[in-house]
Amino acid sequence: MRDTALYKGESLYTILEHENIQRTRTLEYLDLHIWNFIAESMNMIVGFAHGQEHDSVLELLSKVFIGEFDAAFGGITVVYSAIPGVTATTPYLYDKTFIYVPCSFKYPKWNGMFRLFTFDMWISLLCAMTVASVMMKLISRFVSHVSESSVYHSFTSSLTNVWSVILGASVSVMPRTWALRLFFLIWVCFSLAVNTVFQCFLTTFLVEPGYKHPVESIDEMLENGFKLCTHPAMKQSLKSFNSDLWSKLKDSIIEMSDITSCVNMAVKYQNVSFLYNEFEIKTALDAGNYRDENGKPLICKLSNEVSFQLTVASYMAQGNPLLVRANTLISRIIESGLSNEWIKRFLSETYRDRMVDFVTEDFYSFNLGHIYPVFCFLIFGIILAKVSFIVELVSHCFTY
Repeated sequence: MRDTALYKGESLYTILEHENIQRTRTLEYLDLHIWNFIAESMNMIVGFAHGQEHDSVLELLSKVFIGEFDAAFGGITVVYSAIPGVTATTPYLYDKTFIYVPCSFKYPKWNGMFRLFTFDMWISLLCAMTVASVMMKLISRFVSHVSESSVYHSFTSSLTNVWSVILGASVSVMPRTWALRLFFLIWVCFSLAVNTVFQCFLTTFLVEPGYKHPVESIDEMLENGFKLCTHPAMKQSLKSFNSDLWSKLKDSIIEMSDITSCVNMAVKYQNVSFLYNEFEIKTALDAGNYRDENGKPLICKLSNEVSFQLTVASYMAQGNPLLVRANTLISRIIESGLSNEWIKRFLSETYRDRMVDFVTEDFYSFNLGHIYPVFCFLIFGIILAKVSFIVELVSHCFTY
């Protein structure tokens, strides 16, 4: 049998690795195994040539059409099957594609102190302090004017005492009459409840600030200004197989030949979505990539609606005498499960050193870094107290 040359295009599948890891390997494994198997079965010698980086899929297929190469492969989808002069082989890879977005991510730790109470709650607390100060003044002046201290006769002094109780500090003069003492006891109980809730929320939000609301729909994604990053081949497939989704997203699409960059942008900047196949994302997550310190995924499906079905095949010229035999052998590979076994073997070898067994229960990573803001507030309070004491001491010395 004569020699055959196979033109290898850019692979659609990429080994995904988190952040600044430079090594990126294309999943040539399945294509090469299939065509080596075909060559051995037909007792031929196969030669492989790498496509140029700037070559498009159409340029690769045109070289197959003019007879420069017998076949082109490398993650080429069947969307190109309508091109005259070339035809797709039996597909050997099926997968579903989804739009992925950043999962709900954490608020900044310092932002937590602004989410302790809502604006309405702060206004209500301010109104309660004002009403309490007015009530103290009225009780001290009209109910027990003779026996009560003059401190509670003015609104300013009453407001200062009310604020002191809220902070958990002592007042300058204790109430003397039963009427003011009863009201004072009610205010102490209210202040204790508010102070306890405030301190619990403050400590909780400084340690674990919580997660923001995730993007859950296409419309919500577009409203938040998300861009859709995708591979050029994925873009072409989306345009051909899902026209409704394409009409919504065509103005927000950015193309990148390296899908790993899209995923890293989504994780880092949290304002980018990307279109990719389910198989590779699941494999990357199982390997421990794109997870936070608690083991939770950093990228999630936008919804369970499939964007389109991904079907990968090789391409040969129409009328090529090897086409029928190649289709027969590819069908046998799929029926025997060899293609799935080759993929599993490749991924297990690639991710061998990075596979992580995640526990099924919820767990939480708690270390000194989480309570760093708490200590910052503690140190700030100590410094402020020391400065206030020194200022009072110096002021007293100069006054007397």
